[in-house]
Order: sequence, then C-alpha cells, then structure tokens
Amino acid sequence: MIQKKFLFDKKGVSIMIGYILLVVFILAISVGIFQWLKSYVPGESFGCPDGVSLYVNKSVFNIGESELSVSFINTGTFNLRGYYINIKKEESDDIAATDISQYLNVTISAGAAEILNSIAFADKGQENPNNNNFLPGETETHYFNIPESITTIYSVQITPTRFEETDGKITFTSCGNAITEQLVE
Repeated sequence: MIQKKFLFDKKGVSIMIGYILLVVFILAISVGIFQWLKSYVPGESFGCPDGVSLYVNKSVFNIGESELSVSFINTGTFNLRGYYINIKKEESDDIAATDISQYLNVTISAGAAEILNSIAFADKGQENPNNNNFLPGETETHYFNIPESITTIYSVQITPTRFEETDGKITFTSCGNAITEQLVE
C-alpha cells in the first residue's frame, strides 16, 4: 500500500511538471511573437510641422456647368506638395466623405496633377518630383469637373500634403493637423 501511494505521488509530480513546461513554452512563444510584431510598428509617427497651413480663399460651385473652383493661399511657413480634397454634399453630413480629386480639370488648373487620390501643385520646372513647391504666400486656383450625379456641394475640406525627410528617407505625409473646411458659394 505504501508503494502504490508513492507511485501515485510521482505521477502527480510529472503531470504538474508537464503543465509548468506547457505554460513556460506558451509564454516564451508569446514574448517572441510580441517582439516580432513590435518591429512592424513605426517607432515615431510621421507628421507635418506646426507651421503648415493651406487656406481656402474661395470655393464656388457653378451648378449649370458642374464646375467647382477652389482658390488656395499657402498661409503657413513651410512649402507644400499638394492636398487631399473631400466634399460634404449636404449640411447634415457629419464628415466630408466624397473624394473629388479624380475630377480635377488638369487643362485649366495651372499644371496641377491628380496623383493617388491627392492633388499635386505644379512642378514649376523643377526636376525633382519630391519637391514641396507651393511656397508660402503663393496662390493658385484649381477647377474640378463635378459629375452630374453630384447636384449640391455644401463645403470643401482640404488636407495639405508635403514630403518630409525622416532618418534619411523621404516620406509623403498627410498633414492631418492642418485640415481646413470652407463653405461653398
């Protein structure tokens, strides 16, 4: 009877060691996966300097011609590359969710170009496409041919963009801290 109890105790110990090893193994794998995933998250966030400002001087929607004209002034202290443009169709819309960059009329918009859902200001003869070439104090007007399915435009929302250099790498950056919204006439 003493021998049976002794064997039973050994089995209990070996089961406990198995559970402990299993928990240690799971923790080691969890720490390894956490470290691996942490390497995919950027260490510092990309952003624009505080002096970035793109002011919408005037925005007019000509319903008869389905044309929107937007006049800009760089009122900040930094050069800009371009902007994202979204509209609110109605006053009751919570956010400006309709992207209209694809409707840019490039023939009359002073050399501006639509690039990946953003509008880039004219290059002005510069060879480097990574230039922030819309200088402080400059003004420009862009025209958009709005489709007939959009019958009203309540406001225009502009998010400036620029190229930022971080750790020797040039990154296209959206300036979410400098968003402006203008009611449309």
